[in-house]
Amino acid sequence: MLSKQAAEGFGAGFLLGAVVGASIGILYAPHSGKETRVIIGDKVHDATLKAEKIVEEARGKAENIIKEAKTKMHKQQ
Repeated sequence: MLSKQAAEGFGAGFLLGAVVGASIGILYAPHSGKETRVIIGDKVHDATLKAEKIVEEARGKAENIIKEAKTKMHKQQ
């Protein structure tokens, strides 16, 4: 069963990894400082949206698993 904390932890780890990876890649690219800041901002925004989507999907799956478990538990009683 995936808990809310596990889903949030995964989302935070995903976001951090995406930001670090994108930042390293961008810093080695030949762009001006202004262009680099814009690119980093865009990448952080994209990574944040992806992480939020993953967390929401995980939360939904966890809620479904909990509902199914409760239903099975009530049927057994």
